[in-house]
Parts: sequence; structure tokens; C-alpha cells
Amino acid sequence: MKKRRIYTDSWQPVAQVLPFVPTESEQQMMHMMALVGLDPALAVRGDSRVQAIMHEARYRCQNCPAEQVCNTWLTSESRGDNDFCPNAWMFRNLANEQRKTA
Repeated sequence: MKKRRIYTDSWQPVAQVLPFVPTESEQQMMHMMALVGLDPALAVRGDSRVQAIMHEARYRCQNCPAEQVCNTWLTSESRGDNDFCPNAWMFRNLANEQRKTA
């Protein structure tokens, strides 16, 4: 049985119990999710459809050609559009679904 670890970050002040320690790209992905209004906990839980989507999102983040642009956007006080992100359209769609079911 894997030991669960507590993960906290400044963009999400409430600690969550996650079954892993996120990599840097996963931390960026969860930060991006939070900024577009999507619950970052979906990265580690959800139905099988959402898990398949998050698997693809992780892959895109790990292989992202816009990592430096993403870092700048995530740390910026003034935010513009995040169209540079290969997951932006998917995160927006999931956030819209999440709002409809809430």
C-alpha cells in the first residue's frame, strides 16, 4: 500500500491528500486548472472518462513546447488568454461541465 502524502501550494491554500507528490509539470497543470476555474483535484480523482482526459493532459504538460510561456503566465499578476496551452480548450470544457453539474 502506497503512503499518502500531503500536498499544498500557495494557489490552493487547503491541503489535499494526494496519492503522489506532483512533478513540476503536474504542479503547473494543477495551477493552470485552478486559474481557469477547474478543480485541480480532478487530476487525481474522477470517473474513468475524466481520468483518461487527465492522463492526456499530463502527457501534454510533460511534453509542452511552451513551458517558459506557461511559467510566466502562471506567475503573472495580469493574465491574458492562455491559448498557448495545449490543454486550455480541454480545461475550459471541463470547467464548464463542472459548473453545470454543481
